[in-house]
Amino acid sequence: MLIHLAVCGIGLGHATRSYAVAEELWRRGHTLTFSSYGQGFEFLSKNGCEPAHVPSVGYGVGVDGAISVKKTIVYNLFLPVKVAAQTLAEISIIADADVVVSDTRASAILAAKLRRKPVATILNQYNLLLQSEKHQRAAEFIQPMLQAPQLVWNLSDKIIIPDLPPPYTLSEHTLQLPSKLTTNVVYTGPLTKPILHSRQQIEEIRSVHGALDKPFVLLVFSGGVEEKRALVEWFNMFGEKLSSDFVYVMSTAEPSAKTDRRLGPLHIRSWIPDLDLYIEAADLVVCRGGLTLLLKCILYGKPMVVIPPPQHGEQLANAVKAEKMGVAKMVDQKNLSPENFEKAVKSLLRNEEVAERVENLSEIAWSCGGVAEAADSVESLY
Repeated sequence: MLIHLAVCGIGLGHATRSYAVAEELWRRGHTLTFSSYGQGFEFLSKNGCEPAHVPSVGYGVGVDGAISVKKTIVYNLFLPVKVAAQTLAEISIIADADVVVSDTRASAILAAKLRRKPVATILNQYNLLLQSEKHQRAAEFIQPMLQAPQLVWNLSDKIIIPDLPPPYTLSEHTLQLPSKLTTNVVYTGPLTKPILHSRQQIEEIRSVHGALDKPFVLLVFSGGVEEKRALVEWFNMFGEKLSSDFVYVMSTAEPSAKTDRRLGPLHIRSWIPDLDLYIEAADLVVCRGGLTLLLKCILYGKPMVVIPPPQHGEQLANAVKAEKMGVAKMVDQKNLSPENFEKAVKSLLRNEEVAERVENLSEIAWSCGGVAEAADSVESLY
């Protein structure tokens, strides 16, 4: 079967989970083609997928990593034109495909329907959340327009939700699905291929960073360039003020840079090639509120300090749910200081109740169908 994967190119979360599904489909003997843009295009290209490049869409971000309503409006003044261009490109790309898989790409769904191809959509944002403190009226004005993609999501033959099943769903606030869609929905849990590393591998990583007898805190930030940069710069500024009672390791997510250095207890790495190994080796993970990374931490049984980008409705909602379930502490970026950051870290580490809740959620995540169930859903459309 020839399957086309159309991947949202904003950040790396969409690309990494789509690639995990692709690996399973390859294992089953299928032929795949890809399309994307932005960071997703770069990731797929580096992994040998040879994706077709399509026009990019996105949202505006300020220098502090906050979602900017004004920039989002300006950036998307010609959104209908961009979506139309994407759709025309996809119509050509999917000509020979038997099934189309869209990871949050409305244009791919439209193209599939115009080509009369079955389509499965990987989705964790059915309804979009936009927040703004300075431009609340503007946000309220465009909020109805942000829900327009729902009309397209509704055309999907199958909706694959890469999240835990209810009532444990992290992205529940952005998944207000109409009842008519429920028969086409499957909750797969994390779309990743977890690897349980040996005790020796874990101890080697901890030993390299001097964390054999200290708590090991991993800092890894998902999202766009500006969203990552804001926190990386903050920790660069305050790294030396952090307590030496902990070992902190931060990735700047710059594989081409050479920025490995130390600021007191903070070890700064330009790139962590085996992120799963580092997450498994860590005692706690500090991250944004992106769903893919949050679920990966839960899968490996790690509590989290979550610092969502300001005004990012989806990630804020994910962080609130993770905190409500007792496996994370949310810290407001605007109030971030070495003191309240480490207060959050200490409240999670060596906390038996937190450890028990994380372990329970980890077991639920492992029991989900994951990439195999996602692949089954795709195959069921042929």
